Amino acid sequence: MTEAKTKSVNMTFPALFSYVMNTNYRSMSGILGLVLSFGAIVMLVIGWNTTSGRQKAIFIIVALMFTVINPLSLAFKTFKQLKTSPSYKQPLVYTFGDDGIGVSQGEEHMDLEWKGVYRLLMTKYMLAVYTNRMHAFVIPLDQLGDDKGKILASVVNFTAGYKPRVSRSLRYIKEKVSAQKKPLQSAKSLRHRQSRARCIVCMVILDAARRCSRRVLVQDLA
Repeated sequence: MTEAKTKSVNMTFPALFSYVMNTNYRSMSGILGLVLSFGAIVMLVIGWNTTSGRQKAIFIIVALMFTVINPLSLAFKTFKQLKTSPSYKQPLVYTFGDDGIGVSQGEEHMDLEWKGVYRLLMTKYMLAVYTNRMHAFVIPLDQLGDDKGKILASVVNFTAGYKPRVSRSLRYIKEKVSAQKKPLQSAKSLRHRQSRARCIVCMVILDAARRCSRRVLVQDLA
């Protein structure tokens, strides 16, 4: 049984915006929108000398629609939601344990078992723990402090048996934490071997001293 980690976190704009962008642009409509915008860019470049001004204007609008306009709109909505939504006024308290995640806010509390995790998604700014295809707990990574690596590794370990969908960036967390522990373990092992060697040397010296003292005593008696 591992020690449960408890963290009180406040939602941040980078974390929430990262979640919103991933939710929108990982969907089929978001992917099609990007394809449409990049297609318009290609058509604009190829046909710049042969298209009319009106066609160029249409291509430019379509090109900017899902690459600039929509992200700016999502950023504005995210910022407004962060400032006005009551759910972001108080911090969320997450407890990461062997059985799952406990989530508390004020007097409300709920538990999510690891087997109930549908998907894990990590970006530079947040970890999203999905309970189904549409809903997730968004945890800002900068709020986890020095325990970030251990918490992420424990989340991966605890959910491994249930095989939820895991983003590629999370698959290497366990290896990184293990790699960080190996030098520490090696150093401890080296210190242990050195300590044993010193003990053996001391025992040999003491034994030699006892033998010498016995010889001197025998000679004196003789």
